[in-house]
Amino acid sequence: MNDYPYRLPAMRLHDYQKLAILTAPPFEARTINTETDQILHGAIGLSAEMGEIYLAGEKGNLAEEIGDCLWYIALGLRGAGYDMEDIGFMDVSVDDPYQDIVTHSSAILDQAKRLVYYEAPLTHVYLKSTTIVLKCLSLMVGETTFSFEEILERNIAKLKIRYPKKFDSFHATQRNLKAEAKVYED
Repeated sequence: MNDYPYRLPAMRLHDYQKLAILTAPPFEARTINTETDQILHGAIGLSAEMGEIYLAGEKGNLAEEIGDCLWYIALGLRGAGYDMEDIGFMDVSVDDPYQDIVTHSSAILDQAKRLVYYEAPLTHVYLKSTTIVLKCLSLMVGETTFSFEEILERNIAKLKIRYPKKFDSFHATQRNLKAEAKVYED
């Protein structure tokens, strides 16, 4: 394994979530309440990543796309008041990771929509669907050359390249994709 700019010992989901949140937009930049904003941002981002997951086989960047999905999960769970470690790998069944991830990402987005536009609280569906998406991602890791922990670590390394100090809108849209992609090269 080649060196990359940032290395932690075997990363736990709790540690990953704390580091990932450092690259989230600041609360004061938002127009709706902070927890709701994090849930919505996480749900929209996760849904947008589904196309990337689908195409990752052709591009050969599945590990990077799994890392991107994990960032959105970390953000949404923080907004909902959960620690990734707490739901980590609760006992849920997955039949087809590629089908189940799309189905449950849609359920997460629907929960966020209901929260924002209907002022309805999140239900058990949010947590269960997030847990199933997390399990789908963990199963997809087997199709990469990395361990789950390495994907967590490399995603944080990628985010540190994107946001050397902290989140800012310029770096969120003007990314150095070549430097970020090198984090996942062996």
